[in-house]
Amino acid sequence: ARVVKLVDTRDLKSRRLWAVPVRFRPRAPFLRSMPTHGVRYYQIKTMTRCVMLLNFMRLIAKYCAPVVLLVLSVTVEAKLEADVAQVLRVVDGDSITVKVDETNYRIRLAEIDAPEMDQAWGEESKSALQEKLGNEEVALEIIDVDRYSRLVARVFLNGRQINREMVEEGHAWVYLEYLRDETLLDPEGKAKKKKLGLWASEAAVAPWLWRKRKR
Repeated sequence: ARVVKLVDTRDLKSRRLWAVPVRFRPRAPFLRSMPTHGVRYYQIKTMTRCVMLLNFMRLIAKYCAPVVLLVLSVTVEAKLEADVAQVLRVVDGDSITVKVDETNYRIRLAEIDAPEMDQAWGEESKSALQEKLGNEEVALEIIDVDRYSRLVARVFLNGRQINREMVEEGHAWVYLEYLRDETLLDPEGKAKKKKLGLWASEAAVAPWLWRKRKR
């Protein structure tokens, strides 16, 4: 059992007793003669240094992670765009898994946002994408890497852009926050006007709002 000594910290304007492990007591001779609250100060100083180190590591993670993801994107982008990618799996209406030279990659369809699987039209959206792609070989235009390390891409099959088709047929929203090609807004407007797919329901909720409500 770890030996613990109770230190009275009344001199620190506190009426509580602090349990201070003996192993935390400073061994330096000049500290042994310090009053009891010196042990507490020693602990606080040590903890402060640990917090500073933790904050420093968080900063590294915050600012270096995007750089790592960018390097990853640049490394695989040329490979994926030069070769044919075989579709292995359709995850949902805007995510797939492909294989290139024995390596699997997770792909997020760019600029669109399909209903979540627990959301209205989620299953239909996934089925529509599955029907379009199956296990075919597709071409990818990588434009970004998302926070889940998925490659964000426009997917092409026999000259058709699948991302656009999903919007045209009412299986996905245009993802306004990440929109680059504003011409996607026109087919979305037409699908909405014709009440195609998810637009048949007056209560259709955009996936990003759906996710926000569930947090």
